Amino acid sequence: MIGFEDYSRGCELVPGQMPKFHYIAAAEVDRITDVPDGLFSKEVQEAEYAVFSLRGPLSNISGLFRYIYDEWLPASEYRLDPQMMADFEYYREPVNDRNDARVDIYIPIVPK
Repeated sequence: MIGFEDYSRGCELVPGQMPKFHYIAAAEVDRITDVPDGLFSKEVQEAEYAVFSLRGPLSNISGLFRYIYDEWLPASEYRLDPQMMADFEYYREPVNDRNDARVDIYIPIVPK
């Protein structure tokens, strides 16, 4: 499963504040024709990603996002890819125990 955060509509990255985003709960499919009726598709383009892993309580995910956008990204040699203006959480397995989640966060980046 995937949690897709779309920052493309009115996003402003302000240090110390979580950016506004539109959240899309998603599932990966092999082909667009595999999308069930009543749902829609969104193709995610290839990009270079910084990947951060959360192992532990799912409640820690907001803290990890704060670290990424408030500390890591400003101090790094990268910025959010303006062609993407999104990031996503990739859940490789179901979260059966909210205190033992395994989630990877993908941030599309380009050099500053």
